[in-house]
Amino acid sequence: MNDLQWQDVTARPVPGGGGGEASFGVPADWSVLDPARLGAPAVVAAALEPERGGFRASAVLTATAQEDLTFADWQNRTDEELPALLDDYRLVDLQHVEVVGRPGGRRLAHHVAPGGTCAVLEQWSAVVDGVGWSLTWTVDVLRYDAVHDLARASLDRLRIGATR
Repeated sequence: MNDLQWQDVTARPVPGGGGGEASFGVPADWSVLDPARLGAPAVVAAALEPERGGFRASAVLTATAQEDLTFADWQNRTDEELPALLDDYRLVDLQHVEVVGRPGGRRLAHHVAPGGTCAVLEQWSAVVDGVGWSLTWTVDVLRYDAVHDLARASLDRLRIGATR
């Protein structure tokens, strides 16, 4: 993976302001999407792997103002909302990890994507300056092992404001 070429995916401004600049990395051959066209206000950056036939892995950065929510409250709310948003959602693992130098969390889950593909969602989240950030990678179950190292490298390239 050392010889793999990377590109930065730069986030659009956070709805409602705050949060600073943000970016993450994806392989250079991935398509960067216009988050404004995705119809989800919390999505500030997104990318898709090249077309190869079948389900395309994605990397999505979301940002939401946390106002008076603690990190734990935000994550508990997320755990309540995801089953309503994703078909056949099943949480597999949830752990406390450092993300962009801050206390954060990692969520691993299974769901059925549109079209019936069994998918794995791996998400890393942290709060920076009152904004909750989540980098989420989604891939079909059969390719999770092959894509996991890319997702980790993408996380290592995550920059939010003055972090890392």
